[in-house]
Amino acid sequence: MLLHDGKQIIEGIDSIALKFQPYIIPFLHFEKTLDPRKKISIYNTQSVFQFNAEIYFKRHWYLHISGEYIHPELPLKEIIAAAIHQLFIKKVLCIPNTLKNTMFTEISQNLILDNLSLFISGISTIEFCFDFKRENIMVSPYAKIIETSTDEFINLKKIKLKDRPKCLIKEKTTYYSCDYKGNRKSVLKLYDREIWLPKKGNEYTHDFIQKNPYKMRLEFVLKRHQNTQYLTLNNLEGNVTQVIKRFTLYLAKLYRDYFLGLIKVNCSDYPNFSKIYTIAHDEAISRSNELENYNKTRVKGKKLDECIKYSKLLSLLKKEDRKADKLLSNPPNTYFAGFDNLPDLMKNHSITPYDLINDDKVLLKDEDGFIFLKDSGYMPTFKTVENDNEN
Repeated sequence: MLLHDGKQIIEGIDSIALKFQPYIIPFLHFEKTLDPRKKISIYNTQSVFQFNAEIYFKRHWYLHISGEYIHPELPLKEIIAAAIHQLFIKKVLCIPNTLKNTMFTEISQNLILDNLSLFISGISTIEFCFDFKRENIMVSPYAKIIETSTDEFINLKKIKLKDRPKCLIKEKTTYYSCDYKGNRKSVLKLYDREIWLPKKGNEYTHDFIQKNPYKMRLEFVLKRHQNTQYLTLNNLEGNVTQVIKRFTLYLAKLYRDYFLGLIKVNCSDYPNFSKIYTIAHDEAISRSNELENYNKTRVKGKKLDECIKYSKLLSLLKKEDRKADKLLSNPPNTYFAGFDNLPDLMKNHSITPYDLINDDKVLLKDEDGFIFLKDSGYMPTFKTVENDNEN
């Protein structure tokens, strides 16, 4: 279930997985410092390659952001930058400074946001999800269903995807589109959250899961290099609703190819999915130029490109360090307005250069001697409460 400010989100993004650039390295034993609820997490895969008759192994690290971490009204890129920033703050990630044999671990969120492609080499997976009441979504009685435990499924896997009959693959209680292979997720699936959530062991109580009316979830699972070529950072501009709208024509085409006529939906209360479902019924779905094609934008000479990006990132980090050092050695007067003992304050308190970078925040002392942080977007007011002395 996706909940934000006590409100359930029935159209959203269930998760995003992003591949880190190879020069961004997790510390060992970082698991203890990550979010215990796994709203953000890190995982890795391993590839094998041969060079000069020698076998080598290479690890690839990924950032996984769950739907619970994704605020529906905030830009997705800001959410991704915030997640990466949290990992640097918690000393989960570091960037080696090869010139000085040191590590960069303190990096501002603005630098990450403005240079996401220097931290992320690509989007691995994005899952769009839509939650329905059981009475509003159903498997057609005329749908061809193939159980994964049957010989028919074994024979189906031998058939090329483009030649497979339109059908649903059923494994236990979950229905998959016909591109399901057993060792990877299919592009579309339908499952019962009341059955699945208790197995996941998340924070929702059994009573909440049982009483929640939106038990059925339909997911579009888009994976780069497997079933889509549209997973680029430019295609994630805007908030969740804006991203879904950008992908609407593409999702409609996927629904038409895999689920149309097999899964029937009453989606009149769904502003985004109703458009997907309606367009899916069109005989011809027009091509959209809104989506950037990863295959057409990727750069040849990948190793060289990685070196250029690493060099650029090091330059930005050094520039940020110099700016922070300058601010720390000569902080603006407005930042510490009202302080007469600035040298002692800096000596005896933990003030980092990154506390000084945001010019819109200043420390002020009011007429009663209270010290507080003034933000350009928020100015706190204080109310004095007098305690009655009964004695």
